[in-house]
Amino acid sequence: MIPKKRKEIILDEETLAILQYKAESEGRNLKNYMENVLKENAYAF
Repeated sequence: MIPKKRKEIILDEETLAILQYKAESEGRNLKNYMENVLKENAYAF
């Protein structure tokens, strides 16, 4: 199993609102949505 690391990111309110909307439209919570988007982006390299 790959160890997981925590990272803090700072985003403006507008960006968070957009991400929250996109997460809800996919039936996910914000944390799960952001993890999924970042993972997909990393593996698309």
